[in-house]
Amino acid sequence: MNKEILRYSAILAISLTSCTSISKLDRMSISGNDFNSSLAQNYRSLANYEANQDDWVSAYRYANKGLASVKGKEVLPTNISKCMNAANKAELIEGRAQLVSFLTENNKMNMPKRTADAQAYFDCWVEESNEGWQIDRINLCKNGFVSSLTDGGTGGGITSNDHIIYFGLNSTHLGGYDQKIIANLAKNIKHQGIKLVKVKGYADTTGSKQYNYKISQKRAEVVKGALVKHGVQNKLVKTEAFGQSNLAIPTADNIAEKRNRRVEIDIVK
Repeated sequence: MNKEILRYSAILAISLTSCTSISKLDRMSISGNDFNSSLAQNYRSLANYEANQDDWVSAYRYANKGLASVKGKEVLPTNISKCMNAANKAELIEGRAQLVSFLTENNKMNMPKRTADAQAYFDCWVEESNEGWQIDRINLCKNGFVSSLTDGGTGGGITSNDHIIYFGLNSTHLGGYDQKIIANLAKNIKHQGIKLVKVKGYADTTGSKQYNYKISQKRAEVVKGALVKHGVQNKLVKTEAFGQSNLAIPTADNIAEKRNRRVEIDIVK
């Protein structure tokens, strides 16, 4: 019993510390197009993504990297530790060597966004590879990294296709932290000349297909409403509902899975 209490106390402490770091980073006005500013923005997006998935250890690490970047400190890409269990460890080691060669002071000065994207995508690739279960996310981060090194990337930065809001069972309610994420995203959308925001709702396999379609639609509408409330033009936001199709985590029927009860926000520039 005492061990359980200690374990939950440790989890709570990590969560609270992470929230403090992320909130501090979110409150900061990050302006400028230099390497450190671009890197800080990328780490802020990564921190919020991980917090939204309840991965507070990763969120804390990214938030602290973002805070250091804002202060102009040197922030190094993730080291590949000897204890890392990733199946692609050799590939990650090679990738880090390529990244370090790419991150020259001259490149940071002349290609600040591209170099910042390369570092953030690499850190994301390492972290997701070590966890090993989000294959789509691993590929997204790896491809973003490779693209940043080879052809300058897509211009979307680490924030592209990274915005996911999760929901409780049979719920369309946005929590306070979700509202923060949406408010921050809305602010970025308003200042980046976005052409279209796709808000896609999903459900898990509990309940009937008809019910799941309807609740996924409601979730998408709730997120759209929050974006519009925070200043995004209504005409820019298009909603789609997918019900229990396109599961992020494949399950049998009638299985409650938080990662399938989600809304994905895709930004088109």
